[in-house]
Amino acid sequence: MGPRWPGGPTIRDIRNIRKSGYAHANFDVRHRFVYSFLYELPFGRGKRYPLANAVTNAILGNWQVNGILTLQTGFPRNITSTFVSMASDARTADLVPGKNPNNPPPGGRTPEEWFDTSAVVAPALGTAGNLAPMAIFALGTRNLDLSLFKRFPIKERYAVTYRAEFFNLANTPQFDPLQMSLVQGGGGFGRVTGTISGSQRHVQFALRFEF
Repeated sequence: MGPRWPGGPTIRDIRNIRKSGYAHANFDVRHRFVYSFLYELPFGRGKRYPLANAVTNAILGNWQVNGILTLQTGFPRNITSTFVSMASDARTADLVPGKNPNNPPPGGRTPEEWFDTSAVVAPALGTAGNLAPMAIFALGTRNLDLSLFKRFPIKERYAVTYRAEFFNLANTPQFDPLQMSLVQGGGGFGRVTGTISGSQRHVQFALRFEF
């Protein structure tokens, strides 16, 4: 087994580390945007739009909306090959000149082919392949978490807060993993094989007594 860098595959050519081992770190996220917001509705006693009626105030007053929007690109991944190997865990593919596997396929991205699989081929006989490690970026993340709070004051020192929380409100599929291996006889190379466990929409409700 050859030398490694943290979290990376084996360096394939100890005589040319820069060419065969230089790569993105496996935690490299190129773009990440997170926007959080909190908005207290201006209705109710003591607010901009006071509600004189006690029943109306109890229904419409003291509401708060919170949210977190996360948009980020994916983590880099290794394209490997089972055709020819120079080391047991250093198998990779050959890059087709003039092509980039990070580009969409000619027909556009689909779960059946998420990246341009024609950009790589099986390695030349007796070689480990010339494609750099961590050469392709996997699928990114789009997620919106939202919560609604309603506060019911009970005297000056006490209150009850009702909370409704929605994780991945839009139920946006968080696709992962990808089939990243050129397998002899097929294997669905470039196909999305599932979603991240637990990434589907979750809803929870709670009551909190404050004192």
